[in-house]
Amino acid sequence: MYEEPSWLATRIVLKREAIMRRLLVSTVFALAVLLYQTFAHGDPVLKAGWPVKANVHIFGSCVTGDIVGDANKEVICLSANPGWYDWSASVYAWDRYGSPLPGFPKYLGATGWTNFGQGSPALADIDGDGSLEIIGSGGGKIYILNGDGTYQSGWPINLNTNSSPAISDLDGNGNLDLVVGGHDGKVYAWNSSGTSLAGWPVTTAGEVIFATPAIADIDEDGKPEVVIGSADDFVYVRNGDGTPVTGWPKSAGADIRSSAAVGDIDDDGELEIVVGTNGNRVYAWDADGTLVSGWPVSTGGAVESSPALGDIDGDASLEVVVGCLDDKVYAWNGDGTAVIGWPVAAGGDVYSSPGLVDLDGDNALEVAVGVYTGTVRIWNGDGGLLYDLSEPGAILYSSPAFNDIDNDGSLEMAIGDESGWVYCWDFGAGTYDPALLAWPMFHHDSWHTGLYEGGSLWFIIYPEKPSYRAGETLKVYVQVMNPGAGIPVEVKTWMKDPDGYLQSLKKLPEIDLPAVFTSTFLIYKHTFVAGDPDGIYTLGAALEDPITVEVFTRDTADFTFTP
Repeated sequence: MYEEPSWLATRIVLKREAIMRRLLVSTVFALAVLLYQTFAHGDPVLKAGWPVKANVHIFGSCVTGDIVGDANKEVICLSANPGWYDWSASVYAWDRYGSPLPGFPKYLGATGWTNFGQGSPALADIDGDGSLEIIGSGGGKIYILNGDGTYQSGWPINLNTNSSPAISDLDGNGNLDLVVGGHDGKVYAWNSSGTSLAGWPVTTAGEVIFATPAIADIDEDGKPEVVIGSADDFVYVRNGDGTPVTGWPKSAGADIRSSAAVGDIDDDGELEIVVGTNGNRVYAWDADGTLVSGWPVSTGGAVESSPALGDIDGDASLEVVVGCLDDKVYAWNGDGTAVIGWPVAAGGDVYSSPGLVDLDGDNALEVAVGVYTGTVRIWNGDGGLLYDLSEPGAILYSSPAFNDIDNDGSLEMAIGDESGWVYCWDFGAGTYDPALLAWPMFHHDSWHTGLYEGGSLWFIIYPEKPSYRAGETLKVYVQVMNPGAGIPVEVKTWMKDPDGYLQSLKKLPEIDLPAVFTSTFLIYKHTFVAGDPDGIYTLGAALEDPITVEVFTRDTADFTFTP
């Protein structure tokens, strides 16, 4: 007899082949598309109520999501304020109209100037209560905030860092965890209550870690690994229990401040790791630590920008796009050759990570970056300049964040500048296409995984309690957690009794993956009677329709019935 329930945590990864939208158009249709763009999509405009003012400086990137449960998205960022001897940091949150949310700004405290507030907040339902929390670093702390600005129990935790947390289920127990690098050269991992995970923290060579971790199943063992670069010149890959992955770490020959991106850039069906360095190079490694053919590639300056992955030229393969401190934005194919039309002149240094989305309704990705000189520049996939959005007098370090924050079918872009202003640009009716948000924010998604896989979804199926007797009512729940990006899917659930009888349970409604959300569904109720089979019952979940997916199952969820 089992005293505690186990969990079924299934991560369904939708491969990009399932969402490719390549249009073979005639000359007449292409002309129609051009006319539609000309007359239906004007230049982007600032949304009413924006820009809004935070504290003096914004160095990190905004994130958008529904933290108050009103079905719209809020804009959240971290802002830093200088003092005579130290700096303080606060978390800001505004609604779609630019009005501050109750409980915000949330003052985090003051700390030394080296770790005051360069983090980019993440969003996730890390405690499983059905609402998104804000998870981030700033003011010498790691924090988890509720939607009303109050701290989650067990938080904040003191840590000097400019790294931003990434979110995933590292230990396979069906609950989300967070991982982040520190100024002390260690990588930390906690669960939602603030307890360190077994095997963490882990120690690198001891240099400062500026980068945000990437999280992906690098070695295809069904469990996520943590990928992070350090100022000690190395890239580390660790298992969820903190142990090193075979073949790692690898030297990049120079300080790493860029946050790694993970995706299949060479179409071999396996994930690669891509990261920039301050040695004027961008590296790409296979999962086993061998260099990808054609890599590293050279740039004209340090690369502190974090790479973005997406198909910008319509060849059905991923390209690597990254900014550089030589005033350029680069784009390479998976073999390390330059994409035609790239690099492009940005007009200033680029610390920002590119956003890769369709902004003009042409069913192709554009490239958007914040430029140090105070503009957001946006290019078509062929390198032609599409928009140049000026933020007067500003300095930009931030990466753009794209979403339909007011559910009107228009894509919006939120970005903060070094003087503390946050802008929200509207790209016009019909520009929001969830399938063409290839890399819509810093480190790809609101969990900051840095993983391009077309989309991902986590299911947890569980009974209300581990054991039942006659007269007691079984309740089965499914929790769905999604960091964003993907296509709609349907999920079926089932239960097998001790006699081997397999019963289909309630099918979940179609889930639209692009929305960042966590939802819990009650899918089955049954009151046990003395004649029911006694013993262990098993629960499960799977995709309803067969599409190209990878399914990673942590465990089976089970419970017992005793008459």
